Amino acid sequence: MTTTAQTKSGSVTKAQARKIMGKIGYVGVATVIHCFQLKPTSSQLKHLATIPFDDEFLLSCRDTQVLIPFFPISIFDIRKYLEETSCMKLWFPKDFDGKAFILNKGEIGWRLVPRKPTNEWETVNTQLTAQMVVYAMFAHRNGLRWPASNEAIFMGGTVSCSDVDCDGFKVEVGEIGGMGEYDECWTTHLCRNQS
Repeated sequence: MTTTAQTKSGSVTKAQARKIMGKIGYVGVATVIHCFQLKPTSSQLKHLATIPFDDEFLLSCRDTQVLIPFFPISIFDIRKYLEETSCMKLWFPKDFDGKAFILNKGEIGWRLVPRKPTNEWETVNTQLTAQMVVYAMFAHRNGLRWPASNEAIFMGGTVSCSDVDCDGFKVEVGEIGGMGEYDECWTTHLCRNQS
């Protein structure tokens, strides 16, 4: 389940949300700004000033979801930024270049993103775009500062997203951590599910 700001009424402050969700379940605005070296507008910061979920709802999902503030940034922009600044890498096939889901910047707002795939994964993630998964992976890793594999969202698995490539196959996002000489690096890749 990916929950957007429009689906639940009530609100909490960022401090309340951080306390409810805990270190692993909350990524703050400052962390995301630092992670992607963003220069948010005052309007964007105002939009994210209050978290549009009530405390009861956040309590109900704190063990399964991560609360993340989303700024409009595309997979293409994330990859470009990572190539210039980070040992985290983002790979996708050349024929994905220029596709709508690579250029999709998403919308600003607070999102609850699942920590791990579940048995109901196919129905759970119908709203989960490739942009949301890639964004969440990098923002969460940055917020945890090299998390243990049991803390990081989507670690070691592949997430089937709602996006499809030009051949009609679902786009998947997966992650490989600690490979050879790059033991402290993660490589996130996008591919197509041809099953």
